[in-house]
Amino acid sequence: MKMPPNIAAWFQGNLYLLTLSGYSADLFTCAKPGELNDDPRFRWQLAVDMIYRGIKCGLMDVWDGANKAGAGMQRSLALVKELAQVDPYSDSLEICWLDPEIDATELCNALINKFDIQRFELGEICVPFIEEVEMLFEQKGVSWSDAPLIELRSG
Repeated sequence: MKMPPNIAAWFQGNLYLLTLSGYSADLFTCAKPGELNDDPRFRWQLAVDMIYRGIKCGLMDVWDGANKAGAGMQRSLALVKELAQVDPYSDSLEICWLDPEIDATELCNALINKFDIQRFELGEICVPFIEEVEMLFEQKGVSWSDAPLIELRSG
């Protein structure tokens, strides 16, 4: 199963943004009007699962606060579990959605450069780039699926 085109374009754009600067996890809850399903629970699930996929595939890492070397897989996955417990659309936005910073890895930077993603308009898909990203998903056991990868807390 392949990512739907709107999600592929959105994810491609977010990966590109991560190569420019680190962002907080709430980047993955944002989208242009009509770009993604507007249901808050859908957006929350998508954000958690796509951050998880990005970390598992080595496309993104969590900044450890001391340097840009990254926090490592354990700390990065701990953040994903925390994000799954905290609704980003609640009245009080929890710190895990705002800090720490998520950064592109060397692999992500290399793929963005290889496919010259900066020349694509926002919303335009670079098919070979997305195919390579989906291949990474498959290799790491986090292939695209409509089923959630990480269960959100109930409620």
